[in-house]
Amino acid sequence: STTGNKFSNFWFLVVTGTQLTDTQSGYRLYPLKVINQIKLYTSKFELEIEIIVKAAWRKVKVRNVPIKVFYEENRVTHFRPFWDITRITLLYIWFVLVSFFYIHPRDTYQDFRKKGFKRFWKENIIKSQEPAHKKAAAIALGVFVGILPFWGLHTLLVFSLAAMFKLNKVVAFLFSNISIPPLIPFIIYASYQAGSLLTGRGFAWELRPEDFDSTADIFLGLWQYIIGSFALAGIAAVLLWIVFYFLFSVRNQKQVVKP
Repeated sequence: STTGNKFSNFWFLVVTGTQLTDTQSGYRLYPLKVINQIKLYTSKFELEIEIIVKAAWRKVKVRNVPIKVFYEENRVTHFRPFWDITRITLLYIWFVLVSFFYIHPRDTYQDFRKKGFKRFWKENIIKSQEPAHKKAAAIALGVFVGILPFWGLHTLLVFSLAAMFKLNKVVAFLFSNISIPPLIPFIIYASYQAGSLLTGRGFAWELRPEDFDSTADIFLGLWQYIIGSFALAGIAAVLLWIVFYFLFSVRNQKQVVKP
């Protein structure tokens, strides 16, 4: 039960951005005006998860309140470990997909559009209460994921890793969009050249179709690109972490000495 609760707490944080210590408590107070408008599809133990996740998506403040609990020794439970955990897991898989490909991007875009770039940068990044090394790490993580060759999965990866390392998900997501169409050819080319250097083939500034005239050449080129993309992502992430750590540290020092 404890392991299952920790599992649920982690994925609730991933899909909503809210930290809870007990997502499985059945002793709850619901805002009925909001809850009655939510369309629910489950009816067993996973209903507890569906309600609070969808409520959080509707900007309802979901939090734990400490209480004292007494459990009888021979109490009866209707929880079936295999089937109920399976349903909860499947529900979270669906919520992860919805949150990563719709909810999180939507909320970030709406916040960015509402504030504008200048205000968004100041309030969500510069004036964040996080220490300089964590703000810099969120930027580095976003760029690292954005360069990786996992096209179509960048959003899923960046939100999962940001939640895992407890970094600012909005900042990480924003900088993961480095792979925008105008930059994609340059990223792929730089990754391929980095892979060429690491595999001992040296730089090949010109890419010619005749260089890939066999299946073996194609797979070798793909492998070279994958290795290079990881190397390029790592180097870019480290350099950006150093630069932004310095910038955030200097800014924090100025704010401290400011009268």
